[in-house]
Amino acid sequence: MYFLELLLIALALGTDAFAVTLANGLAFSGENAGKRMAMPLTFGLFQGIMPLLGYFTVRLFSFDFSAYADLLMFIIFAFLGGKMLWNFFRSRKDGASPALPQRMGAGWLLVQAFGTSVDAYAVGFVLAAEGGGIAVPVLVISVVTVAMCTVAVLLGRALSTKIGERGEVIGGVLLLALAVKALIEMLAGR
Repeated sequence: MYFLELLLIALALGTDAFAVTLANGLAFSGENAGKRMAMPLTFGLFQGIMPLLGYFTVRLFSFDFSAYADLLMFIIFAFLGGKMLWNFFRSRKDGASPALPQRMGAGWLLVQAFGTSVDAYAVGFVLAAEGGGIAVPVLVISVVTVAMCTVAVLLGRALSTKIGERGEVIGGVLLLALAVKALIEMLAGR
């Protein structure tokens, strides 16, 4: 696989992680710098591990998980986006001020990292089929994802100061948009 192709694949894989990181940056603007930077590192780690797992799955078992990737992404993003919107509107209905959204826990981040990297698992199948090495693709995919998500953290943080409490709504809508995208791809038989 040529480096330009690999870079384009890495950018394509990183777009979901970028969008989710941006949504998190908008919704969880009160988090400290360490928690905000945990997002790019976690997403980059998962984006690197999943093609590796896909690569070795093909090598060991010849199992094709890609048919289920869009369904899994739809479920995860619909749940997380719906939960963000539900929390925001419920707090509005109860008369409470949603000034600071709930904290982003490790479980929340791990579920999101898994959801954004499911398609990277399928990329591992392609890498295995080509018969090339896996180390360079995993490294490039991870580094590109960390870079993209770092930009998203900074952008989300900057935008959250301008849009305030609506950041949780925008973050939820972004996650629901990713869920709809996955559903459309699943129904279209991508």
